[in-house]
Amino acid sequence: MSRQTIALWGCGRIGRVTASLLIERGHRVPWLIDRDPAKSALLAQDLGQGRSCPASPEAQEHPEVDVVVDATGDATLLHYWNDVLKAQRASRVFFTRREPKADVRVMIGHAGDLPALPRGVTVDMGSCTGNALVPFISHLSRAFSPEELSCRVLHPLKQEKVLSLRSIETALENSLADWEPALADRTIAQSMELPVERGMALDLSVCFAQPVSKRSLESWIASLPTRCPQIQLSDAPPTSESIVGNPSSAVIDPGWRLVGNHLRLLLWQDNELGVSARIVDLLETLR
Repeated sequence: MSRQTIALWGCGRIGRVTASLLIERGHRVPWLIDRDPAKSALLAQDLGQGRSCPASPEAQEHPEVDVVVDATGDATLLHYWNDVLKAQRASRVFFTRREPKADVRVMIGHAGDLPALPRGVTVDMGSCTGNALVPFISHLSRAFSPEELSCRVLHPLKQEKVLSLRSIETALENSLADWEPALADRTIAQSMELPVERGMALDLSVCFAQPVSKRSLESWIASLPTRCPQIQLSDAPPTSESIVGNPSSAVIDPGWRLVGNHLRLLLWQDNELGVSARIVDLLETLR
């Protein structure tokens, strides 16, 4: 496994979680960059490594690293990252979000093949909701025949007031359109804020086109982690507190129900860790 040298952009909540996980897995994070230098300085102090860099260095002056992880959420930086890659200051740029204009789209755990990651590319890792739902749905679709989906995202209170609940629903719809387009037009996405800081659940209802037996679904769910290790099972119902710190893309609540052709199921995720953990997974495949 190759250890990477990484420049982290964005030292807010997602950036902090990502940096801590990268260091825990043995990667080096010598550069921490944020528009607010106080944030990057505080994160370096908390991590015990890394130093700040000017918030907007010229592309040719960007610190030379293996990988840039962009946790800023700022879509306007895409042209800048292309310049950084052309200047060979980094080999790849990973986004901790869905970035439709990225060169390569990756969804760790999807039933399809993992795409190649040549040098000099930007990489869309998907939204947190997409990472929770899409791998599960991709495997479900290949085993059974979902006809309609309804998914309500039970999301923590958003820290950025400029973002609306509709943005969460749109992110989920776009992720399905990216990876499971045949189902995208037959899916209803909704969202609701909960009075918690972290940890979310996806309340999923699936209507199957053909009858599904409870026994076959039980067997399929029990074996799913062997096909998709990013999805885990839980013996006890998770909560928004107990899910914090769990690096899985999704944890299946044991209280699922099948009534006729309708499945009702909860998928839980630490919404600040789910995408970050997948970036680490992908880094560990690089040579």
